[in-house]
Amino acid sequence: MLLLVILAIVVAIRIRLLNMPLERDEGEYAYAGQLLLQGTPPYQEVYNMKWPGVYAAYALIMAMFGQTAGGIHAGLILVNLATAVLVFGRQIEAWMIDNSVHELRHYVLFFWRMVRWAVALVTGVIVLVTLYHFGTSRKEHWAYVRTGAITATLVWFPSTLAFGWYVTRIADYSMFYGSFGAGIATLVWLYITSFSALLGAELNGVLFRERKERASARAKRNRSYR
Repeated sequence: MLLLVILAIVVAIRIRLLNMPLERDEGEYAYAGQLLLQGTPPYQEVYNMKWPGVYAAYALIMAMFGQTAGGIHAGLILVNLATAVLVFGRQIEAWMIDNSVHELRHYVLFFWRMVRWAVALVTGVIVLVTLYHFGTSRKEHWAYVRTGAITATLVWFPSTLAFGWYVTRIADYSMFYGSFGAGIATLVWLYITSFSALLGAELNGVLFRERKERASARAKRNRSYR
């Protein structure tokens, strides 16, 4: 119940902000996202310590909802809801278990877990597609970068589940790193995430070279027929 109240407050605040200007950090992210939409890679004209995925997310929001403060706030409402589902998914699931007493309880829980995983997978694919589309020196068509984004997500998702199971069931980082254990585990997970993203980018690069070779071969055949 408390979680629903928090979500309602967040959505109400975002709705009230629809006609308000962006605050400083949001304006900075929006400007970097606007540069991405114009074909400028991250950190070329604007440098910040934030991850490029943040800029890619803002670029995607502006591409879908428009490059206005109201459009950005509307897109951030969906981002907040998706984040709440991912972060508080286990608490929501526990609440559903406590309050589901009918015979469809198992089906409801199964459907909820599918929703959580689907949101995680779709969000991962969307962010990676946006990153691969806007974050490279050569802007590729959305359909061409989709393969690498899907592959990276399919590598990242089970790897994250396996690492989470390893950390909670087997490993004890606090034994070696003390209070820094959680930070070290987070760094390892970020390494897994970065490796998955680079793997998808490398796959897109290989497919791009194959498309260029096929196009060159077709051009040579067409010239030989003339």
